[in-house]
This record gives sequence, structure tokens and C-alpha cells, in this order.
Amino acid sequence: MLLRKVINRLSKLMKSERSRRKIQQSKKKIFELKLRALLDRPEPTEFFCPCCTATLAVKEIKRVSAVCYFTGFELNRVVCPECGLIFGPLPLIECLPNELTELYELLYQFYQEGDTRASQEKTFYLLNPSHNGRYLNYACGDWSSGINRLRDLKWRIWGFEPFMNATPNDSIIRRRELLDSPYDGMMTNNYIEHVQNPLEFFMMCKALIGPRGVMAHASTCYGYRIEHSPFHLYFYSEESIKRIAHRADLEIQWSGSTDLENIDSVYGCYVFQRTD
Repeated sequence: MLLRKVINRLSKLMKSERSRRKIQQSKKKIFELKLRALLDRPEPTEFFCPCCTATLAVKEIKRVSAVCYFTGFELNRVVCPECGLIFGPLPLIECLPNELTELYELLYQFYQEGDTRASQEKTFYLLNPSHNGRYLNYACGDWSSGINRLRDLKWRIWGFEPFMNATPNDSIIRRRELLDSPYDGMMTNNYIEHVQNPLEFFMMCKALIGPRGVMAHASTCYGYRIEHSPFHLYFYSEESIKRIAHRADLEIQWSGSTDLENIDSVYGCYVFQRTD
């Protein structure tokens, strides 16, 4: 009798696993179709570099390409000759925000991100935090346990996640709560390469912090790295970061990079302070 129960339980688990895999395969197929449809959209013939505002004619600029990790599709990007910023695919930068959000939602149905809690904590301490201050981890992912660890150490920090389905709780806030009061510091980890408009995002971050507030943006995409992800829209050069900081009235306090677990996971970070 006991053996029969064990066999029945294993059978149910196997059926559940097969069902889960079928759902994942279905979501991945839909993801491929929607990504292909976006990538096939025509590029603009002329546009501005979002960091230095140089006018770029698509036919005259240098291009780089990579193979998409999830689909094998070719990802075409352009290089700004003025500030060295590499950005694209242009259709993903130009698409509607809700179209990009839909792609993220499909992605997380069949792909699990790695645990970035160690680098998030490293970035937090680069803010030179005070226990009297209030801090925000923007685009925290589904790692509220990392935020809770800092809160257990008496740090007043909250998280916000714009894409993943992170459940709001004492440490994860909703979008409408972002502007309740200014933060003394805010941080992102592997996020600024995902935004569709870098200057607009930096200005939004600036609005979240109070006078003389600081922000730290860590990324593996300071330089042309991890280019196989279609969601990595921007690869920042040192000059492009200087240009965007100047336009946003921010001062670069610190910058640096170190290897974390291995040579393929380079940690880079810039710390900025409001100048107004």
C-alpha cells in the first residue's frame, strides 16, 4: 500500500513537471514571435544619441552585432562616434514601454535570473549610507530577502521592481509610493542598460533623492559586455557617462570596477551626487 502511494505521488509530480515544461515552451515560442516582430520593424533614418545628443544618420554609423542568447536572432546595435555609447537594437528602444514590459513578463515565464544579492549589497554600501537615512533599491528584482537582510541590520531601505512580479510588502513598495518622500540615496544593479531613455531615467532618479542626495548605478554593461541579451539596450563608455551626468546636473563622486565570482561577471559602478 505504501509503495502504491509513493508511485502515485511520483506519477503526479512527473505529470506536473511535464505540464510546467509545456507551459514554458509555449511562453518561449510566444516570446520569440513577439521579439521577432519588434526586431523586424524599420529603423529611423536619423536620430540623436541619448547621451551626447549627436545627430546620427543610420546609414553612416558604425554597427556591432551579437546573437541573442534566448532565440539565436541577430541583434544589431550602433556606435555613437562622439561619446562611444553603443546602443540598440533600435526597434526595442523605440517600441512602446508596454510592449517591452510584455516581453519581460514572457521571459520570466521560462527564464530564471541569477541571484544578484551580493552585488546589490556591495552597491548599497557605495552610497556611504547613514542609519538615519532613507534608501531605495530601484529594480530590485525578486530578491526582497537581500533587502530584508539590510533591514535586519537596521538600514532603512525599500525596494521597487518595475518588471518582475515582486509582491509588495513591508520592504517592497508600489509605483505610487515612489514619490512619497525623497530618499537620501538610491541604487540600481544591472538596470541602467535596460532603460529606453537614459537621460529621462537619470532625471527621474534625481527626482527621487533629496538635495545633495546620492545615487549608485552598478552594471556589467560599462563597456560592450553581456551583449547577447536583447534587453541590454545601452553599453556605456566613460565619456557617455560624463555627458549624461552633465546634462542631468549630477557630479560623479566615484567610479570603479572589480571582478566578483569570475572574469565574465565584471562589476562596475558609478556613484553620483546632485549638484543643485
